Amino acid sequence: AALWLDEEGIRQRAQALARPGEIATAARLSYDQVPNRIAWIVHLRTPLGEERLICVAGQSVWPATGADAAPDSTDGG
Repeated sequence: AALWLDEEGIRQRAQALARPGEIATAARLSYDQVPNRIAWIVHLRTPLGEERLICVAGQSVWPATGADAAPDSTDGG
């Protein structure tokens, strides 16, 4: 359960997929494409404000693909 609840650990696992200059910021619980692919969505931002989204579920980490993982207007994305 700790892999799912430790926000710092979630961001660190997402940071492993970061490109040079990207920093993992906010994480929110959502899903990728379909509800049975529940995951933490982590925002990777560049110093220029560009953003990519990464999914983290336990030890699995992958680039977000679904529309439900798109940045929302409430977090500035």
